[in-house]
Amino acid sequence: MNNKHKVLAALTFVTMLLGGCATSHNAAENTSDASGDQQVQFPARSTAWLKEGTFPNEENLRKIRTGMSKNQLYALIDKPHFSEGLFGAKQWNYIFNFHTGKGNEFITCQYRVDFDANSLTRAMYWDRPECANILNPVPNAAPPALAAVAPPVEVQKISLATDALFRFAHGERKDILPEGRVKLDQLAQQLKTMTVEKILVVGHTDRLGTDAYNDALSSSRAKTVVSYLADAGIQPALMHAEGRGKRESITTCDQINRAELISCLQPDRRVVLEVTGKSKTLLRN
Repeated sequence: MNNKHKVLAALTFVTMLLGGCATSHNAAENTSDASGDQQVQFPARSTAWLKEGTFPNEENLRKIRTGMSKNQLYALIDKPHFSEGLFGAKQWNYIFNFHTGKGNEFITCQYRVDFDANSLTRAMYWDRPECANILNPVPNAAPPALAAVAPPVEVQKISLATDALFRFAHGERKDILPEGRVKLDQLAQQLKTMTVEKILVVGHTDRLGTDAYNDALSSSRAKTVVSYLADAGIQPALMHAEGRGKRESITTCDQINRAELISCLQPDRRVVLEVTGKSKTLLRN
């Protein structure tokens, strides 16, 4: 503001203080209050003594409440920008500028404060909603609820030593050893803690014997395990059995003594379950 404007503003405010009466404004702009129940008039900006308005302290504006005195209001947002007097005025009007956050861009708003018979603030109005929203922004919408993510499907491999399940070189139901039945019963209980999609039961043998013999033995053991688990309460439709004989050996044994060789080849003699599903507890061998 230049010196001429400062002098004019000072003289105007002195006149307001001494005059003690409101100056009427012939030109006015109408708007509705927040409830829409009445029309609130704002004086034409051309009649203001401070037509360019001010950039107010926004925190002070937020502190304004009903029931405040004119002195309290004056301390927060200074004198009104129209020649309305101090003591007898029923309303004060202001022109406020607010930066938009886009460089030097700003918007200009009009603000009106009404007083009651005791000269206490009774109502405050903005000339348009976007001005009020600057001080009381609309809360951001709650973020959309995240879609529930299903637990990942797991594939767990459980390897069972067939020497602990069956008599050596046998694979029928009648050949299951007592400790083998305990092992399979425990396995059935573990599978019941899962949401099972499928179970692949694969039988394997060591390298001793012919391909045909080992294919038949590994297939027989896999089918026997499937049958046992089905009787223990696992849905048969979820299970598939196959035998792979000696084609997937996991040992490197070169003992000459047959008994020692058979002992070394023990890890090859196994039934492996590939369980696909969602588990609540870890399956253990």
